[in-house]
Amino acid sequence: MPRVVVRFFSLARDIAGADTIEIEVDGATTVSKLLRREPLKGVVDGLRSRGVKPVVLVNGEAVDGGSTVNPGDEVAVLPPSSGG
Repeated sequence: MPRVVVRFFSLARDIAGADTIEIEVDGATTVSKLLRREPLKGVVDGLRSRGVKPVVLVNGEAVDGGSTVNPGDEVAVLPPSSGG
């Protein structure tokens, strides 16, 4: 079955308890649909419960919920960066 690799960074990694997971996909899907699938949903919910809106990258590019994710893509989930 085709898969998407999901990498977690910072607080998202702490919540996930892992650096990466793989999620099986039947074909192209959207970021929003992918974020609603377990175990990814639990990580996103954990971030939001801490007042953090996750940033999602697909193949290194920042995307929104309607963006397409294809089998073989790499998705990164991280809290927004802050600087000063």
